[in-house]
Amino acid sequence: MARSMRIWAALGAMATFALAALLLAWHWWTAPLPLVDAVNVEIARGSAPGQVAARLAEAGALPRPRWFVWAARLQGRRASSRPASTRSCPAPRPGRCCSSW
Repeated sequence: MARSMRIWAALGAMATFALAALLLAWHWWTAPLPLVDAVNVEIARGSAPGQVAARLAEAGALPRPRWFVWAARLQGRRASSRPASTRSCPAPRPGRCCSSW
């Protein structure tokens, strides 16, 4: 009886930890970045996500460029095939790339 209680306690602890990790990931994925004003950034045609992240970081619009690149890779985003343009990205979310590419 005591062994089954320990197993249930361990399973409960693991489920609680997994739920907390899931909630933390969801919060990070949906929280807006701390950007007060809109920033205009010119992104060249065919820019890779790493180059886009570097440009956004230079403009002060992206505090963690590596996370942006990981999110772009998870979403399957590749280099843009659209013509060069200037886009305004007011407070993009970490899990969502700018809609311009």
